[in-house]
Amino acid sequence: MDIASLSVVLNQSNVQNQASLSVMKMTMNQSKQTERGMVELLQNSTVQAPHPYAGQHIDLNV
Repeated sequence: MDIASLSVVLNQSNVQNQASLSVMKMTMNQSKQTERGMVELLQNSTVQAPHPYAGQHIDLNV
């Protein structure tokens, strides 16, 4: 390979890496927004469980 083709390959690799990083950053930002929304939803939730103590104890007969 000559210098020109190596330069083209290197530049294409750099562009591909930059695109991958951009997509990863967008995905991370979206995940953070989703996490914040879920935390806020859970914190603002005022619905009580119908039977909050159900299922905490198990009766065993041997």
